[in-house]
Parts: sequence; C-alpha cells; structure tokens
Amino acid sequence: MNDKGKGFEFYSNKINNNGKRAHHNALERRRRDHIKESFYGLRDVVPIIHKSKISRAQILKKATEYLQALISQNKSDQTDIEEMLKQNKVLEQKIMYMQKMKYFENNPKSDPVNASDTNDDDQGDHPPVTLSKCSIPDEHSYSEL
Repeated sequence: MNDKGKGFEFYSNKINNNGKRAHHNALERRRRDHIKESFYGLRDVVPIIHKSKISRAQILKKATEYLQALISQNKSDQTDIEEMLKQNKVLEQKIMYMQKMKYFENNPKSDPVNASDTNDDDQGDHPPVTLSKCSIPDEHSYSEL
C-alpha cells in the first residue's frame, strides 16, 4: 500500500509540475509575443525606422533620437509662437494708433490727447481708448517683420 501510494503521488506531482511548467511557459510566450508586437508597433510609428529590419536595441535608440528631435522641434515651435504673439500685439497697437489718427483726421474738433468715449460733438465711432493711454510703437518694433 505504501509503494502504490508513493508511486501515484510521484506520478501526480510530476503531472502537476508539468502542468505548472506548461502554464508558465505559455504565460512567458505570451509576454514575449507582447513585447515583440510592441517593438513592431514602435518601429512602425517612428518614421526613421519604419518597416526596416533592425534589432530591438536599435529600435529603442532610434525611437529615443526621434522623440528628442520632436521635443526640440516643439520647443522651437513654442518659441516661434511666443515671438509671433509679441509681433501680433505690436501690430495690433499700430492698427489702434492708425485708427485713432484716422479718426482724429476725420474729426478735427476732437482733442487727440484728451479723447474719451463720451464725446458728444462727433457722429462717428470713437476709438476704444484715449491716445494718451495708447503706447505708440516705434520703428524698431517692426524691423523683424
């Protein structure tokens, strides 16, 4: 009875261990497949390595270089946007100044220094702010345009 019990127990443990090993191998295979597919996905979205046969280490290296280039380009674009916003503000000030000058040319009775939105003498539209409050851009502000 002891011999039969030991043999069955040994056989049962061996089957159980083989089942655990097979399960572990299947999980490991899925993990490796997932990593492989992720590398293929990365390779496919990075233009400098798109569809080329290179090692995983090269895929990571080229992807890193590509991301660094994108970050650098983004910073450059942000700087350009900030500069354009500054230029836009200067141009808006120039437009406002020119509109005021045109307004005062068409309404000679108005005082350009003390103009206000409540002047009852004129018929046309009033400038949004008084000339004394408006900063008049100088010619150096437009040299970059």
